Amino acid sequence: MLTFTFLITEDPIVQNAAKQETEAMRLQLDKVCFDADAFNVCLEFANQVLLTPSLLSPYEKYWLYTLIASAAEAWPKSSPSKQKAIAVQNALVKYAMVPFTYMRGDAEEKLFPQDSRVSILNWNVCFFNHNLSMLFGGVLPWKDRIGSVAQQLQNTQVDVICLQEVFSLEAGLALYNLLKKNYAHFYLNIGPKLCGFDPSALGIPSGLFVASKYPLKDPHFQAFNHQETPKNRGYGFFTIDLMDRGDVVARIASTHLQPGQTEEDKNYRKAQINAILTNLRTKDILGIPCFLCGDLNLERGGEEYKKLVQNFVNSDLGSNWTCCELRNYWWKAGQDVKRFIAFGLDVEWIDYFLHLKSGMQSIGSMTTTVIPVNHLKDPKSSLSDHQILITVLKLSKNEVEP
Repeated sequence: MLTFTFLITEDPIVQNAAKQETEAMRLQLDKVCFDADAFNVCLEFANQVLLTPSLLSPYEKYWLYTLIASAAEAWPKSSPSKQKAIAVQNALVKYAMVPFTYMRGDAEEKLFPQDSRVSILNWNVCFFNHNLSMLFGGVLPWKDRIGSVAQQLQNTQVDVICLQEVFSLEAGLALYNLLKKNYAHFYLNIGPKLCGFDPSALGIPSGLFVASKYPLKDPHFQAFNHQETPKNRGYGFFTIDLMDRGDVVARIASTHLQPGQTEEDKNYRKAQINAILTNLRTKDILGIPCFLCGDLNLERGGEEYKKLVQNFVNSDLGSNWTCCELRNYWWKAGQDVKRFIAFGLDVEWIDYFLHLKSGMQSIGSMTTTVIPVNHLKDPKSSLSDHQILITVLKLSKNEVEP
């Protein structure tokens, strides 16, 4: 939070004090992350897991793997601990690991309708740990919103839910408990929270969350590599194959791309989109329609967008914006709505549901509607700084063209 003091004050004295305290904390963090004794405790446990793999679930093994990998990557080449980390890392990779938690809901699986229509919801819900949602989105902490968020999701009655920024593991579990009567399949804790023996890598998980009434196949999370995302972001994309009586009828990829407008940010987003395209095209060549949804953090109509739609069809070309930063309501307007609006509202079109362009297959129709939940005249009641996108697909039953 100290790092982002500039977001809430322009006072140079406060900013300088925060900078000094941040540096002091970083020095302390270095001592913890490069502590050989602490690493040996972790290493001893990892060796126990190698002897008795049943000690951990496949998800927990993946988390342990990322912990060991942080030392293997960050510690000096001359460090004996680095060599030990590499050896254990290579041993762990032989075991089944999954970078997400699957939980079965109470609802029965839904049969695919005769008209082949399916509804999919996309939403960035700003579920940070602690009170960080006030700093980064300008909305109340997730614990104050989650009941209303779950009710909103239930009211939509959509078939598939794809959420972003469920950064709190506790929030993901709470959301599962609130929705499990309505959905059959849940994927949460997608991409474990970054932690370990590398101070530059301590950061957030992917924040992705998926629920479905329909059966799904081949759930897969692909973390972006260090050429595709900064080390302190656990971003990636999650793909699921939607099933109809044993047949794959669509692949859906959900993601959250790099924020920011620097050239470095744009280069990250370009690499991230290319990684997603590579994955989707493996299904596309089989004649399976592929879709991408998420908070892509690139503005509709900009240069990045023009390149994006060379490969994708955008299902929402309406005038309704998808995101508005509410932070100024808290930090600059003093929770005064009139002052907040007087600052001038900076709205964005950055959330999407897209269809991969292809010569292999077609879909019957694709319509996206924006559902307002970001209330500018009453920011405290906003469910998120992002609006909801609901897309209704009619999947074509046409034969694959040669």
